[in-house]
Amino acid sequence: MSYCRFAKEEYEIIPGIKIPKSDVYVYEHEFGGIVCAGCIFNPITDPDPRFGTYSEMIAHLKKHIKAGHTVPDHVIPLLKSIIADEGDEVE
Repeated sequence: MSYCRFAKEEYEIIPGIKIPKSDVYVYEHEFGGIVCAGCIFNPITDPDPRFGTYSEMIAHLKKHIKAGHTVPDHVIPLLKSIIADEGDEVE
């Protein structure tokens, strides 16, 4: 499941369904963990960092925000709600 995908600007895919602008692509990996795909921080050594907890991803996304990258407004609150409902470990 992806939480957000790269998008240069917000666009509407069908009436009422919008994809927000995003400089990050975050998804849950099929073998566990949550990935920041194509991460700009370490494009050579670790272009797709995978984290074992949602809180680690939240901290990583806050680094993106601090660097001026666009992270859609819904992503961090959604990850926090998952932590509250299901726990911090990503399965």
